[in-house]
Parts: sequence; C-alpha cells; structure tokens
Amino acid sequence: MTLWLVHILSEQHHLMESVQQWGARHRMMLTTLSGQPVRDRAFPADRLAICLRALRDRDVWHRIEEQMGQRLTRMMHTRNAYASFI
Repeated sequence: MTLWLVHILSEQHHLMESVQQWGARHRMMLTTLSGQPVRDRAFPADRLAICLRALRDRDVWHRIEEQMGQRLTRMMHTRNAYASFI
C-alpha cells in the first residue's frame, strides 16, 4: 500500500493504469526503499482494489491511522525557518 501512495504522490495522480509501468521503471529504488523485492508486475489493479476494500472497514482504518500517527512528523513553515514537531 505504501508503494501505491508513493506513486500517487510522485506522479500527482491516482490513475491505476500507469502504476504498472511506473513500478517497473522504479523497481530498484522501490526495492531499496521498501526493503522488499519488487517485481515488474507488482502493481496489478486488482491488488489495489483488495487493499482499498480492506480500508473501508472503519476498525481497520483506525488501527492503521493510529499506527501511522505514532511516527508522524509535522512540519510548520515560519517566516525564515522550518520547525519540526513530533
């Protein structure tokens, strides 16, 4: 799921048809960053659909949000500097 989000943020859209090609182009980087082997065909649309279906469950979503929030860093821009709040 994280790699899908990386695609959405880096490409600035959520269209599924381009994810397969994007994943193949960036396979080495994604493998390094994720610490997991990423295959050329690692991003089929049906896999994303399964993940999104699971996230519909409020209990599942709240657990994920809680875990993500534990490592959240907020950045605030002030006039001449950035401040980080954990």
